[in-house]
Amino acid sequence: MYVSLVKAKCYFLMEETFETIRDRQLACGHIFFDNSVNLIAIRKDNFFDNGFTDILCVAYRDYDYSAFDPKKNRLLTIPWTTLAGSLGPGGILHPRKASGLNTQTLKWESLIGTAILKAGQYLRAYQFIDDYRGWLKYPYFRQVAPVEIYRDGTRDLYFSHKENLTTQRGLFGINLHRMSALGQQSTRINTSSSVWSEGCQGAPEPEFKKLIPIIREEVKRFGPLFSYTILENL
Repeated sequence: MYVSLVKAKCYFLMEETFETIRDRQLACGHIFFDNSVNLIAIRKDNFFDNGFTDILCVAYRDYDYSAFDPKKNRLLTIPWTTLAGSLGPGGILHPRKASGLNTQTLKWESLIGTAILKAGQYLRAYQFIDDYRGWLKYPYFRQVAPVEIYRDGTRDLYFSHKENLTTQRGLFGINLHRMSALGQQSTRINTSSSVWSEGCQGAPEPEFKKLIPIIREEVKRFGPLFSYTILENL
């Protein structure tokens, strides 16, 4: 079950609540899931500051689904990044060559540029992988459906929609995952020798860890596929 609303002005407050983030999501023309977990990131600015300066809002209801009880609305917010790190191979200052479907020409092409996930809602595009043995040896959300990205090869520290960056659609491995060592409350995404994001989204491990119990309960009810939204406060 979900709730939708005609698109209206979307704006943001300094401190979000369950109700305000629900209203922002609907005002931006997206779906808000009434009885399941909503993963909604807010992109706070368009500078590649190499820090966790965005936020992730996890909006859900802690109730038995027999009746609506507003006292059981829950919102977890954690520091997050929706932009790639600046340093290291694949960072915004050292982009790699990568391929995707150009959404303007509908041609497959390779470009030098770092992936920047476009604002929008990506329905059932992520699968929760609850595994401490595989990639990163830690649970994460794997991209399993196409998303749309900007391919930024300008090698500056500013991201602008007006730069006429090429947009691509495809499977790029834009995963959601921890971005620090276990127990490390990091403030930096990439270093010259440790690259956590070439376009992936995530949080320091102690913050990302807060998601896991909520997501595990959701998987029991509805399975491992999740939708993910980026809203912009630009």
